[in-house]
Amino acid sequence: MKVIVTGATGFIGRQVVTSLQRCGHEVIGVGRSQINLFDPVAVDDFVAAQKPKGLIHLAWDTTPGVYWETPQNLRWTAGSLLLFESFARHGGRRAVVAGTSAEYQWGDNADLDESKTPLVADSLYGVSKNALHQILAFWAQGVDVSLAWGRIFCTFGPHEKEGRLIPKLIAQLQRGKEFRFDSGSLVRDFLYVEDLGAAFAALFESEVKGAVNLASGEALSIREIVTFLSESLRQSEKVRFDVLPDPVGQASRVVASINRLTTEVGWTPEISTRDRLGQTCSWWIDEMNK
Repeated sequence: MKVIVTGATGFIGRQVVTSLQRCGHEVIGVGRSQINLFDPVAVDDFVAAQKPKGLIHLAWDTTPGVYWETPQNLRWTAGSLLLFESFARHGGRRAVVAGTSAEYQWGDNADLDESKTPLVADSLYGVSKNALHQILAFWAQGVDVSLAWGRIFCTFGPHEKEGRLIPKLIAQLQRGKEFRFDSGSLVRDFLYVEDLGAAFAALFESEVKGAVNLASGEALSIREIVTFLSESLRQSEKVRFDVLPDPVGQASRVVASINRLTTEVGWTPEISTRDRLGQTCSWWIDEMNK
């Protein structure tokens, strides 16, 4: 099937493209240099020329520290609607759009479940994503498009932005610098980026509609991750916990229920998060030694 993938050159997008190609799909990757997704004429001309049957829409502004409340979220919501309208009008049939764990109400210690957890986002990013999903889900029913919504949790792996926790930690410890941290008590659900790409491809190939958590389902505290990586680097003595204050206003636990992913989509990670962390650590060390 011919599939358009937006955000194809990004951290997650390149892995989605690779996974789709392994499944035999013809992938048309769209990055910032190929097309302006905010230009309705350019988008419609592009989709009309390609006539894809499939769409995986990943593109969004996820600039660290900015994306939670930036007005760009509104722009991306509008641009995504224009893209979907063109896709449906020119014969598109199967679409998967990237959602986020931030759509859920955080604060309960229970696993976040697609059918049970309230959708009460507390950021413009989460609200925008959820609003887009609600509109597209209703719209898709009337235009004969099969729509799935893949909710992303925490992602890590090769080519992650260097200012993020894992690459930043590895870089500092490799340089022999002390890493000062808070208590590390926050618990999160981490999925290796290559596995996330495979999960998106599996969801696309399935007949599952609606929201699906794309996650590991494995609860790990930030302290466990920092400790594991520092021990792998034999630099645990350089990590100083409880030196910085804990972040204010962040949920103590954000972990996915992956029942829909494993039972309905039929996909589960084959390698543990800890083993993937070890692979990531080795990759960053190789990069730094080049």
